[in-house]
Amino acid sequence: MALIKSRALSHHGSPVAEYCFGKVEVRRPAGEPDLIRPDKPERGQTGKRIDAVP
Repeated sequence: MALIKSRALSHHGSPVAEYCFGKVEVRRPAGEPDLIRPDKPERGQTGKRIDAVP
């Protein structure tokens, strides 16, 4: 997660990875503002596929 926070994560121009990372939303639990977690959409429920995101 440190790579994401520092904006050092690179997808090397892959349009698929760019699309997938663009669909991830950030979730921060109440009381823990420094804890950042990816909020992945439910598979099959939306058109937002993020298979390239670990």
